[in-house]
Amino acid sequence: AYGLYHSRFHFSRSRRLSREEDEAALDPVATTARMEKAQADADFYARQGNFAEAMHVLLLQSVAEMRLRLDVSIAASLTSREILQHIELSPEARNGFSDIISRVEVCYFGCQEAQEDDYRACRRSFEALKLALGGGAAS
Repeated sequence: AYGLYHSRFHFSRSRRLSREEDEAALDPVATTARMEKAQADADFYARQGNFAEAMHVLLLQSVAEMRLRLDVSIAASLTSREILQHIELSPEARNGFSDIISRVEVCYFGCQEAQEDDYRACRRSFEALKLALGGGAAS
């Protein structure tokens, strides 16, 4: 009983901090910063000619951002297609995410080497998704 009594402040504080961290993560400025960081990372890979990895970075950040922005739980075992089927998205977000998935799948599973045009299209779809998720204006 003594331990629980003294722990109540810790538990209460940790829940409050978690809620504050969650709210900070949903801030449009934070969303934009995270998505722009992913774009910069993807651009880095693309400049090196590693277009498949660049596209994969955008896909992974798309999923991470949807987890946060839409407050959904996404099992790590789900494929991108399964995620697309189970998450409610606006038509704009759905189109952007679907295009990213399709382009990454072709490169990873279709034995087709990613080209710069594939990356540029994927990047445009990521911009559309960013805008649809409330992550700022497309740049």
